[in-house]
Amino acid sequence: EVVVEKCDEAAAAGHTSVVVEVPAGVDGKSVGKLAKKIHKAHPDLALFVVAGGGGKVGAFAAVPDGHALAPAGAWLNAALEPLGGRGGGKPTFAQGSAKGDDASAVVAA
Repeated sequence: EVVVEKCDEAAAAGHTSVVVEVPAGVDGKSVGKLAKKIHKAHPDLALFVVAGGGGKVGAFAAVPDGHALAPAGAWLNAALEPLGGRGGGKPTFAQGSAKGDDASAVVAA
């Protein structure tokens, strides 16, 4: 709920991108579904969702076609690389992971 509200506020304020951290313990499938739901609600917003827990950090990036942060995989890998992680996917939606529980380190990157 808090993640959705933060994205709604970012879109309403005219931001073109938002990075949100999901509370620890939320499983990867749920985080992926959440990212897709938010991307569908705000198709012009570049979205980066990250969650830590269980010894790894999972991340999802959704980027509209033609956005400055495109492709999604490049944005995702730039954020995960400092933790030794990586990911991939389609130009508009990518997912990846890194070792550790420190989701805030990915947010900072």
